[in-house]
Amino acid sequence: MPNWCRRPRIHRLLLIVLVVGTALVFVSLLLAAVGEDNDDSDTWPPHHLPHHQHRHYSQHAPKMTQDLVGPGVVVSVVEEESLLERLLPGGGAPHTLLILNMTHPPSPELHCLNTRCDPEYPVCPHDASNDRYISQQLLREGTWEPHIITLFSAALAYYPSSTVVDLGAHVGVYSLLGARLGAWAVAVEPVWSSAVRLHAGAVAGGVASKVTILLHAVADHRFHAKLHYREGNLGGTSVVKATPREAEIIRKSRPHDQVTTITLDHLKSFVNTSHVLLKIDVEGWECGAVLGGKIFLMEHFTPYIFMEWSVVANNRHKYHAPCRASALQQMVNWLASHGYHVHISKSGAPLNPAKLDTWRVGDIYWRHHSAPRLHQW
Repeated sequence: MPNWCRRPRIHRLLLIVLVVGTALVFVSLLLAAVGEDNDDSDTWPPHHLPHHQHRHYSQHAPKMTQDLVGPGVVVSVVEEESLLERLLPGGGAPHTLLILNMTHPPSPELHCLNTRCDPEYPVCPHDASNDRYISQQLLREGTWEPHIITLFSAALAYYPSSTVVDLGAHVGVYSLLGARLGAWAVAVEPVWSSAVRLHAGAVAGGVASKVTILLHAVADHRFHAKLHYREGNLGGTSVVKATPREAEIIRKSRPHDQVTTITLDHLKSFVNTSHVLLKIDVEGWECGAVLGGKIFLMEHFTPYIFMEWSVVANNRHKYHAPCRASALQQMVNWLASHGYHVHISKSGAPLNPAKLDTWRVGDIYWRHHSAPRLHQW
């Protein structure tokens, strides 16, 4: 005790902080262990997750706020935080995954139609006045991007045991086609009205059990975001970063206008196949989707990556662009260094990664060097 009293006051304070911190760490570890022992595997997961991958998630009772209850009711799944995050005060990155319950009946008010693809399958578009590109073409012609649909079907014919991962799924033209062709499909879509239409299309086509729908946007890390709508173009909806406080304010007044982002790496637990067909149309966040999914792409052979290019290319020199020129070049370099060749979707013509600024195209696809060509030359 005399030695303790002789220590400088600052030393005593530091020792107290160290002891208290050690105790908190021990208690947190003990609580985590108890939580794992009490996990009820009979009621988890809410959708098809491999049993050996459950450890990454903890279950919360499915209590959703009223603004998220409705046709295609949403299930709440909460990711386990790290020990450090449990000890730190405050908000930080979101940890909740929102997944549509595919057993819930869709709204009978939604209008669905059969596409004119081969094979045909149901989709449930928006009104043309609210979605003048994708839904209007579906309503008028029964198809969307027919040249890419043809390539996508050919890719799935080469790799029929793949899981289709559809980032920016909209009403599900690609994910529902994949499910119709017998593949599992994981669709990520931040717009509520599009996600419930995707759900309705899956139910109408009898493929609801093969489709997982996550109500999120995709980026290179997790954050709160708000939706930025384009009048008459729901398919062009983009996301803008928001603080946790901003997100909470928006949620109280316009609950469907605030979302959280996930990364491609977060989808590992939803994919049970070694092969993946990837489609990315995330309104300027394409490089974030790829760079935030390096682990996923290295763990799952992805022979083809279909990607919208025009939005990200046109915005790359803007100061607030989510995918600026340097990040875009980083994405291109990473894919090229991992064996991917890039092609124009319409013609199949190759593009040179060293001449990125010359790419004047709307849509592209990346082909792994070991995968068959989708165009014949």
